[in-house]
Amino acid sequence: MITKFDDFKNDNLKMPDPGFNTDIVSDEFWKMVKIANWNAVIQGYKKNPIINDKHREFFKKAQYRVYSKYSYPEVRQFRNECNLIEKKLYDYFKFVWLSKKYNKIMPSDDGYTDLISSIVGKGKTFVKRILQDPKIFLQMAKDEDYAESFIYLFGSEDVYHEIREKYDPFYKEMRKYNL
Repeated sequence: MITKFDDFKNDNLKMPDPGFNTDIVSDEFWKMVKIANWNAVIQGYKKNPIINDKHREFFKKAQYRVYSKYSYPEVRQFRNECNLIEKKLYDYFKFVWLSKKYNKIMPSDDGYTDLISSIVGKGKTFVKRILQDPKIFLQMAKDEDYAESFIYLFGSEDVYHEIREKYDPFYKEMRKYNL
């Protein structure tokens, strides 16, 4: 008998072994996640759902929190680490996302990647907790407790300097003199 993946019943959420732990990224990555405070962005977006300057400001301030602490090469490295852990989480939760039982709750393809990215943005402790209890994942999807997209914090070098100059009046002057 051939069973299609789509017909798989996942009533009791027996998740496969994730095959990784939160140590696949550096401790400094997790410190950066705390500094970014992604929950503030999620809450700001919920309170200001219309995409305008006020809405965008929550994200830009999160970028500045990270950029003011780390150099651009460090930010670039964080992006690589974020890609790594997001890929693992994406694959791990994919079978729940595709399950017929839960597809009424789950977001679109793009929303799914935002959801996975927000899991990372909620920090190391949260990632460990959600791996232990995947029902949290379903509740996040149902409550739309995520934002687009944590990995976008790690912008290009031009964005890095633009954000630093916007929020730090001395940064532009320092750059002018290569300090």
